[in-house]
Amino acid sequence: MSPSERSAEEDKQDEQVINTSHSSSPPSQPDLKPIKKQRKPQTEEEYQYQLSLWAKTGPQINTETWLYEDLDRLDNTRKVDRQKILHACEKAYYERDWLKCLEMCNIGEKLFGVDLNAVGEELRRNFENKGRKTKTSGKIERHIIELLNIKERCLSRIEERK
Repeated sequence: MSPSERSAEEDKQDEQVINTSHSSSPPSQPDLKPIKKQRKPQTEEEYQYQLSLWAKTGPQINTETWLYEDLDRLDNTRKVDRQKILHACEKAYYERDWLKCLEMCNIGEKLFGVDLNAVGEELRRNFENKGRKTKTSGKIERHIIELLNIKERCLSRIEERK
């Protein structure tokens, strides 16, 4: 039977089969809308606190050099600041500015309060032995190991150039 010889009834039956095979609910029940998760309401005090913080600092203006600015005001208790120094190191490495990368790594060492040359291998071994299953204050430890890896790669690039 050619497609032009098919009856309207056969087309309707095919359409029903297609519609029911793709829907997750039986054809007799209407499709249920998913229930949206309600956000926890924010109190007026919390809102005013956030608003005052924003009024003090204002929005972050991202210029070409914003990662390299205000590095003396970084606080290692704030995740944003810890990531900023790591991103500054990564950017300098990406731009193949090895000396700037080392400078950023040194600032990162001061921020985290570690001497990467002294604790590097031991810290890496301890971190690898713990694995990802333990949930210690590994956030800062992870950032220190990232900083160590960047510094080692940067030093190896400088050695290659000599």
